[in-house]
Amino acid sequence: SYSGKTLSSIYYSIRKSIREDAVFFAKVGGEDVVAMEKMLLFLASARLGEFSANSLAGTVGISKNRVYALVSLLEGMGMLRLVRPFGAGAKLVRGDPKLMFAHPNFRSAVCQQLGIAPDEGALREELAVFCLSGRGYKVSTAKGMKKSPDYIITRGRENAVVEIGGEGKGFVQMAGFKFRQILITEKQLIPLAMF
Repeated sequence: SYSGKTLSSIYYSIRKSIREDAVFFAKVGGEDVVAMEKMLLFLASARLGEFSANSLAGTVGISKNRVYALVSLLEGMGMLRLVRPFGAGAKLVRGDPKLMFAHPNFRSAVCQQLGIAPDEGALREELAVFCLSGRGYKVSTAKGMKKSPDYIITRGRENAVVEIGGEGKGFVQMAGFKFRQILITEKQLIPLAMF
């Protein structure tokens, strides 16, 4: 666990990147800076779920098209990650994207500034996705059934379905998928991050 001082430093680095780097390099104006900061505050305080541009546009007070542009910019800056659906055809594996922080420390830093505790499930998923992506896996969302795994990961010809959760998690969400099945519990996240 990071100290409050470290999380404050991370938060002020995020803010500096938006207020200075985005303005200089991406040529965004003051309204976009405010909108990006509001987006991060909203995402940090919300549970991790499917990305809804309409919902985010309404919350932040900008157009849906502008939401897409700013999410793309924040993704390019390494702050956010949009995890897109797996495949293009079969109903079994189609779904909606998830919008998350690129690293769980970003969520923790913003939450500290808001004076709230970050959602544990979101932190687990962000850490797992960060680690899997860092190891060369393409991480995608999976939907289409009543209970679906959290993600489908691919690397070359290797495919697997992944469920991330606390100690009580099981393999029930992975039934019906013919890929290899991986369950990542809280205790397994530390070795995953280390190696």
